[in-house]
Amino acid sequence: IYYCFKEKGVSIPRKTTDMYAAGTAVEKADLKQGDVVFFSVETAGAVEYAGIYIGNGQFVASNNPDSPTKIQNMSFEYFASRYVGARRFA
Repeated sequence: IYYCFKEKGVSIPRKTTDMYAAGTAVEKADLKQGDVVFFSVETAGAVEYAGIYIGNGQFVASNNPDSPTKIQNMSFEYFASRYVGARRFA
């Protein structure tokens, strides 16, 4: 996420928790392409995973260096139940 924004000339924090503390909060119903969406993975409510929203309820993310970047669906139970919030960086 950091790299993608840097390539577009937008400065954002590197760490997921710092990203969540920055930017402008966005309601789920108001998500736009390019917003960063955040999820908890192991600790309820903690910001541990993030991706870039691409529209139509989907986001792009990579969870580890050995796995390619994937398009994920936010409506899948795994992500829907772990959604924490979103931020917009402009």
